[in-house]
Amino acid sequence: MKKTAAIILIFALILTFATALADAWYCPECGQRNESNFCSNCGTKRPESGGTSASSSAGGLSIDKAVANSDGSVTFSWSGGTSPYTLQYEWYGNDNHNIGTDIILWTAAEGIYGSSTTLKYDLVPGERYWIILKDSDNHTLWYDYHPKRETFTGISGSYMVLSLRMMRNKRSSTVNSFKANEIEREYLSTLFGATIKMNIGKRNSNLVCTARMAMFLPNGEPLLFHVEDCDIPGWMSAPGWETYDMKYVWTQLMSIKETIPAGRYTFRLYVDNGLFGQEDISIN
Repeated sequence: MKKTAAIILIFALILTFATALADAWYCPECGQRNESNFCSNCGTKRPESGGTSASSSAGGLSIDKAVANSDGSVTFSWSGGTSPYTLQYEWYGNDNHNIGTDIILWTAAEGIYGSSTTLKYDLVPGERYWIILKDSDNHTLWYDYHPKRETFTGISGSYMVLSLRMMRNKRSSTVNSFKANEIEREYLSTLFGATIKMNIGKRNSNLVCTARMAMFLPNGEPLLFHVEDCDIPGWMSAPGWETYDMKYVWTQLMSIKETIPAGRYTFRLYVDNGLFGQEDISIN
């Protein structure tokens, strides 16, 4: 009887621990790991959606904090496992670690001997990702990073303008859309690009920020293709046109997906961690 009661008690403890792991979440304000409805560090209430959840540990690996910084970068801190570590990421396609999808796997950093790293040139602000942490013993931890989406509201009257550019007869022309089969034939060239203008409202001081440009595929998967630190004078309302030949993006798509997916694409401009503006285009 005592043996049976002990087994039941152990099972209950295991079940309680597993439930706690499943319900763990990370505070969107300070990055603290929590299991109750309020952050144990800063008191922030657990978000109903858009929070960051923890995946179960593997080989003692655990991501302890994921902090979305004000400049749009993200700092991950972890414990356990054996160095050196590798940090990879995929856009979040499904709950089953993206099995059955052709979503691109990216390597953010390799040979990490510390217990934290900051990603500045990898993740699109506000997007949900699978973060994959591996140690030297090949233990792998999948971590669901699900940050809060922010909108840039610091300066009124700000907006983005986008136009598609195509080289024809050695001259750049504005076009309304691209054709997928044309890009597939010439993706190694600089024929197909975009010109983006960032118009900023009136202000009394310089705008010091990190700007990011991302293109979202028809399935919603984002590709971050430009990151730039900016110091824009207060008198300048339009910092000028930035023209991208997009060769890097087309090459990535062709090398991994072996095709240019047809459909609606969305270009989004981010200022620090907030969405500044967006435009849709079609590739048919």
